[in-house]
Amino acid sequence: MSCPNLKPYQDVRNDKLSSINKYLTELLDNYDNYPGTDPDNTKMRQQYKAQLDKLNNEMIKILNEDTALLLEQNDELNQKTKQVNDNTDFIKQLKEKIELEKTSNAAREKSEKDMYNIYEKQNKYHNVKYYLNILVFLIFLSLLAVVLYK
Repeated sequence: MSCPNLKPYQDVRNDKLSSINKYLTELLDNYDNYPGTDPDNTKMRQQYKAQLDKLNNEMIKILNEDTALLLEQNDELNQKTKQVNDNTDFIKQLKEKIELEKTSNAAREKSEKDMYNIYEKQNKYHNVKYYLNILVFLIFLSLLAVVLYK
């Protein structure tokens, strides 16, 4: 049971106290007015006593209901606190994963850049070697042609 419009405890307590005090004061004032010496007053005193007993039972019932509500709210608070703690832990884990991925991504980018630089150097070396081979081949063909024509 959720209680979004729950009044503060102190306000509820003061409201109940004032209503109980008002009722009890009125009841006890009337009760004290009857000394109980004649049969009518004794009957009236018994009625007031029954009313006081009924009031006490109602107050015990209200107290039990309030206690049950407080226990339910405490359980709900514990559940919400657990959810908040779980969510906080989950967020921390996600932040750690994000940082790890940023680091990993930066490392991959650096590795890719290094590999590209190595490729460029190797490509330059390969091109020089390729052109030198072509030059050597052309020189060899020219020498062969000179030797064959002589």
